[in-house]
Amino acid sequence: SAKKASVPIAVHLNHGRSMEIIQQALQSGLLSVMFDGSRLPYEDNIRLTSQAKIMAHEAGAEIEGEFGPLCTREEELVRVFDFLNRTGIDILAFSVGKDQLRSDQIKGIELLAVISQKTGLPLVLHGASRLPDFLLKQAICSGVRKINVHTDLLHALKNSLLREMKQDVTNDPLVWLSKAAKDIQLLVEQRIRFFAAPV
Repeated sequence: SAKKASVPIAVHLNHGRSMEIIQQALQSGLLSVMFDGSRLPYEDNIRLTSQAKIMAHEAGAEIEGEFGPLCTREEELVRVFDFLNRTGIDILAFSVGKDQLRSDQIKGIELLAVISQKTGLPLVLHGASRLPDFLLKQAICSGVRKINVHTDLLHALKNSLLREMKQDVTNDPLVWLSKAAKDIQLLVEQRIRFFAAPV
């Protein structure tokens, strides 16, 4: 468990999409929760994220909210600041869309720096597995403090399982899973070192 770890660890609820899930996480003692209303209409996202913020703060927890995809035009920042002012969240998340052009990704990372400078809030990137390393480093310089690379981990799991299925003569799935867990751990260690390295 996180309490027994020898390094500082926070257990965070990621992509909570209902008040019930947020409440359950807070009742379980989590001090960091995310309400993800990015798939909802804008006003609904604001309303529900605001409700989640009240619940989180009453429980002494921090709240992350997701605005939606990376902004690619400066005019969109007006809506971002409106979202922040009306929700009062502690951490602001954006996602890297599956179909975003590299030029849009670059512009989006540049605009994150503007948001960070004007608000001082920590920023989060969801879907960061879609970004090359040079943009991940730029994102960190632009105020991103949490980077989600779930897809990278899934690919590591898949590749490891496929490799072990072909190589393991005992045909033992427990062996496959054990080696896959080690491969995922190795990838996590590599990502942590990369993200923590000086820019």
